[in-house]
Amino acid sequence: MGQWGLKYCVGRIIGNYGNHYSSRLNKCIYLEISNTYTHGKAPFRAMRLFDLNENREIATYSKIEVDAFVYCLVEGKVCRTEDEWLTLIKPFMED
Repeated sequence: MGQWGLKYCVGRIIGNYGNHYSSRLNKCIYLEISNTYTHGKAPFRAMRLFDLNENREIATYSKIEVDAFVYCLVEGKVCRTEDEWLTLIKPFMED
């Protein structure tokens, strides 16, 4: 996993990324994770999974930490939690 970061006047963003070649799917998969910390606001977490061969987003997950707001979708299937999202993307991250 690689890491990157960005500071701005009211907070910071910390991100991680990783890639995986799935021989079973014959695809390159890219996972992007970012956490945004803004002064005076709840942290925001976003994760996205991409199929680099087809240049498309496979899955997305977003959550504002203190709110019940979660956006969780994997190939058109709605999910409810980060654990469920991670379980649904697991087949893309394995051989």
